[in-house]
Amino acid sequence: MKEMVIFTTALCLSTMTQMMAQNIIGKVMNTKGEPLAFANVVLLNRTDSAFVKGAVSGEDGSFVIDSSCNGGIIKVTSVGYKTVCKDCDGENVGIIKMEEDSNMLGEVVVKSSQPKTILKHGGMTTIVAGSVLEKAGTMEHLLDRIPKVSAQNGSIEVFGRGEPVIYINGRQMRNRSELDRLQSDNIKSVEVITNPGARYAASTKAVIRITTKKILGEGFGFDASTTGEYDEKKNFGGFGQLNMSYRKNGLDLGAYAFGAKQYQPNNQDLQQNTYLDKTWNQKSKNRQVGMVEAMNFRLDASYQLDANNSIGANFGFLRNPKQTCEANMTTSIWQDDEQTETSDSHANFFEQKSTLSSNVYYVGKLGKLGIDFNADWLWSKNNEDVVTKEQYQEVGMDAQSQTVHSLTDKKYRLLASRLVLSYPLLGGELSLGGEYSNTHRTSKYKVVPTNFVSDDDSRITESMASSFLAYSRDFGKVSMEAGLRYEYIDFNYYEYGKYVPGQSKSYGNWFPSISLSMPVGKVQMQLSYATDIDRPSYHYLRSGI
Repeated sequence: MKEMVIFTTALCLSTMTQMMAQNIIGKVMNTKGEPLAFANVVLLNRTDSAFVKGAVSGEDGSFVIDSSCNGGIIKVTSVGYKTVCKDCDGENVGIIKMEEDSNMLGEVVVKSSQPKTILKHGGMTTIVAGSVLEKAGTMEHLLDRIPKVSAQNGSIEVFGRGEPVIYINGRQMRNRSELDRLQSDNIKSVEVITNPGARYAASTKAVIRITTKKILGEGFGFDASTTGEYDEKKNFGGFGQLNMSYRKNGLDLGAYAFGAKQYQPNNQDLQQNTYLDKTWNQKSKNRQVGMVEAMNFRLDASYQLDANNSIGANFGFLRNPKQTCEANMTTSIWQDDEQTETSDSHANFFEQKSTLSSNVYYVGKLGKLGIDFNADWLWSKNNEDVVTKEQYQEVGMDAQSQTVHSLTDKKYRLLASRLVLSYPLLGGELSLGGEYSNTHRTSKYKVVPTNFVSDDDSRITESMASSFLAYSRDFGKVSMEAGLRYEYIDFNYYEYGKYVPGQSKSYGNWFPSISLSMPVGKVQMQLSYATDIDRPSYHYLRSGI
C-alpha cells in the first residue's frame, strides 16, 4: 500500500508539473541579422546533457519548445554555423546569433552549397550530396545537423517522437556499427519521417532513411583510419578500422574490420530535496569509469543484374570481449538540517557480448511492378557479472553491510522478412506488402544471497505477421499518402520451462494513416494522421526483479 501511495503521489506531481510547464521561445539569426530556418534547437539536461525536447526554427527563425527550462541548457545547431550552447534562464531566450563555421564552409561560401530540405509523403528530406553537410564528418555529427534530429553521445532522437528506426539504402539497420562505419561524404540524402504510415510496424514512432551515394569506378580499393585517446586519468584508448572493396562488371564485394578500446568516465554530484512535513535533503557523489573493448567484422556482396535489378547478401560478427564499469557512490540524508543516515556503495560490472547477423535482399522491377524483398537473421548472446558492496548506517546505530552478486545470461535470436510490391496506378503509386518475424529469447538471472530477490529463468517466443496497403500521389503541389495496416502477434511466455497463460497473449489490430504536404508561399506545410501502438520491451515483461 505504501508503494502505491508513493507511486500515486509521484504521478500526481508529474501531471501537475506538466500542467504548469511553460513554452520556451526565441529566434535564431546569423551575424548579419538574417533569420535562419531549419535550425535545430534542443533543451538538454544540465546534469548529463541528455536530450529533453526540441524544435526546428521556422522561416522567420522563430522557435517554440513545449517545456520549461528546469535549469537546462539550450543547444542550437545549423548547417554551416558553429554550434551555440547557452543557459536556459527563462521562457524567452531572445535572439540567438549563429556564427559561420569557416572550417565547414571552406574558403568560399556560396548560397547553392546550403542543403535543400523538402517535405513530402509524411517526411522531411535533406539533400546532403553537394552541400556543406558533406563535411560534417561522422554520421552522428551529420544527423545532429539534420532538421528535427538530435544525435549525441550515441543517442539519436527525433523531436517529439523519440528513438527512430533507421534504414540504410532500404534495409533496416540491425546493428549500430552499420551507422558508425559511414561518413558524411558517403551520403546522398537523409529522410526523417515523423508519420511512418502503413509501410512500417505500428510501434514505429519515427523513421530515418539514409541513402548513400553510388560508388563509381571498378577495381580494388581500400581505406584505413585510426584514432588514439589519452585522458587525464592516464587511460589510453582509441579505435582503428579498415574498409576494402572490389568492383567488376556489376559485382561488388566488400570487407570491413573495426577494433576499439574506449574509456567512459562519468562523475556526478546529485542533490534531491523533498518537501513534506519535514524537509529531506539527499546528497550523493557518484564516481565511475567504464571501459569498452569491441571488434566488428562484416562481409558484403552484391550483383547488379541489369539497370533495374540487383541482389545482395551480407554477414557480420560483433564481439565485446570486455566491457567493465567501476562505480563508487556515497550518500548522506538530512532531515531539517540534521543528518539521519549515510551509505557507501561500490559496484564492479563485467559484461561480454557476441552477435552474429546476416541479410539477403533483392530489389528490382518486372515490367512496371517494383519488388523489394529483405530477409534478416540475428543471434546474440550476453553475459553480465555484477558485484555490489554496500554499507548503510543510521546516526547513532551500528553500520550494516551487504554484498550482492548477480549473474545474467541472455540469448536472443530473430528471423525476419519483408516483401513490398509497388505499381503505378491512376497517376500515383500503389504499394502492398507484408512482414513476418519470429523471435526467441531466454533469460537467466541468479542472485547471491538467494533470499535477497528472486531468481529468474524465463523464455519468450513471439511471432508477428502483418500486411499493408498504401497509395501515394501528387495533385499539383499537394502530395498525399494514405494507407492501412494490419498486425497480428502471438506472444508466449514461459517461466522455468512452464507456460504462463497470464503473460501470454495473441491480438490483432488495424492501423490507418494519411499524410498531406503542400507549400503555402515560402512555407512548407504538412498535415498527418496516424494510429500507432506502444509495446513493452521483453525486459519489462520479465518476472524477476
